Amino acid sequence: MSSENISLVVKTESDTPVVKPTLSSTNTLEINTDASKHNIENAEEDGPEKKKQKPNGVFRKDHDYQPLEARDPNLKKRKVAMIFGYAGTGYSGLQINEPHKTIEKEIWNNLIINGYISKDNALDLKKVGWQRCARTDKGVHALGNLVSFKILLNEKDRTSEEIEKEFVEKMNQTLPAQIRMFGLQRVTGGFDAKNSCSSRMYEYLLPSYSFIGPKKDNQGIYQELRDKKFNGGYENYEDLENDKYWESLEEMGFKHFTKEEYEKIKAFKFTTGNEEASDPEKIKVYNNVKKLKQLELQHKHSYRISDNKINHFRMMMSQYLGYHNFHNYTIGQKFKDASSYRYMINIEVENPVIINDIEWLKIKIHGQSFMLHQIRKMIAMAVLSCRYNCSKELMLETFTDKRFNIPKAPPLGLYLNHPIFDVANMKLDKNGHQAIDFDRFTENMNTLQEEHIYDKIYNVEVKENIYSAFFQFVDGFKYNEDIISEQPKDASGNNVKAADDASGNPFAFYINCKKRWDDDIENEVLYLDDSNFKKLKQEEKDQKRLVREAKRNERLALEAKEAETSAVANPEQTVAVTSVETVDGKKNIE
Repeated sequence: MSSENISLVVKTESDTPVVKPTLSSTNTLEINTDASKHNIENAEEDGPEKKKQKPNGVFRKDHDYQPLEARDPNLKKRKVAMIFGYAGTGYSGLQINEPHKTIEKEIWNNLIINGYISKDNALDLKKVGWQRCARTDKGVHALGNLVSFKILLNEKDRTSEEIEKEFVEKMNQTLPAQIRMFGLQRVTGGFDAKNSCSSRMYEYLLPSYSFIGPKKDNQGIYQELRDKKFNGGYENYEDLENDKYWESLEEMGFKHFTKEEYEKIKAFKFTTGNEEASDPEKIKVYNNVKKLKQLELQHKHSYRISDNKINHFRMMMSQYLGYHNFHNYTIGQKFKDASSYRYMINIEVENPVIINDIEWLKIKIHGQSFMLHQIRKMIAMAVLSCRYNCSKELMLETFTDKRFNIPKAPPLGLYLNHPIFDVANMKLDKNGHQAIDFDRFTENMNTLQEEHIYDKIYNVEVKENIYSAFFQFVDGFKYNEDIISEQPKDASGNNVKAADDASGNPFAFYINCKKRWDDDIENEVLYLDDSNFKKLKQEEKDQKRLVREAKRNERLALEAKEAETSAVANPEQTVAVTSVETVDGKKNIE
């Protein structure tokens, strides 16, 4: 092309942008436009097709959002930690799971209603960096939980205390009473609710009548526990405390009914027809059945756990302390998976308390992290081991590569007390932010606990007998003569299911365990606390540092020895290298 100037001629039929360039013979670049084909409205159709983002749940309709143009210009997006608590009854867990009703969905909708989440971010939690500290299952509660995300805040001429107070008041006005906001505070950009959490504290409420063993009879699990053919060859199995309870229940029946009435009650069978309504004799028996059920319920509620039984339970729970492989306490985990290992910092079984004439135990479990269903399976394993007088040796086996089908205890009594952020708090303090401290919300957490969490746990259990139904379900499985043997292994050393495994009881390991509670030589219960945990972690850190230093010193010594050997073997190749500083300050090598 010549060096002549090229003039640009733009011909437009409207004010629409031009899009089609052509080069004329006079070296003039003409750009033609056609407003009918190329306009703003048709721009998307002419361009490449855009991939639509799949929304993370459709939460609200367009007319419910605050338009972007109406947003306060003083609003700024900030990374915050939102602290809240809730009673999980009636919700399908914490995490959003469309189309189910969840705690997060309730909170998210109210954040939008109150203008803390803009319309362009409303359909996807990822856009605001939403990260939860601890997920809870269906029906599980949390006295204190935390979510980190980016929020729209008006900080102009306002203190952090004023911002937090306004947020809490606005959210609690629109949220259900069983979900309460406690606080909101600024955090660093790198703060992550899940990964910044050092450990978590859970609690579980358990009625003491859960420790009543199988019903006394001449068949089923009661007899199997006392039969050498089923119980692993144990000679003299007995549970006098359990026998005494069922004998007293029998005496109560004879005390309120005649022998003939009591036998008719025991032989009574419910029918789907109207026979009871038409036969006066059957009406009388039916009423006696209801009366006996009520008396049995009162008798069960009056049960009080013995010192021997609670010591057994504390001993069993203490076996979880420390670092173990919990692959049997969740689903989908293999023994060889590194993530199967978890660290339990402290476990405490408090003394029983009487609430509404029922005795309850509170179990506190402080762990670094937990897997799905882990705590519920831990509770079930310990309680069922006590019901069947199993030794701690059985629990220690669950940490090995053997497979155990451990049932899940009811979710009713489980709740997250609060997460702990020891390391993250040091970073927050260093960057001028307030440390995350759940102690400042103690009063609010106690109110939520008394008015919603405890109340729901106690009332639901009295009404529905969830714990009794669960343990009776486990007792209902019958064992058979095909005693479960150790599973065979494949070439890789993994357990494989035997094709001829004909056991009818998935929980047979409670029955045929080779040791019982009386066989335990050492019944001492040791509880670790946070200071011991920190000490262990520091010792582990120091040990790793010493190993690194030792390897480094070993490497340097080896390199020095090789250099010395090379110098001795080839003295003529040794060149003295010195640096000479020149006038201009640079260094030359001679």
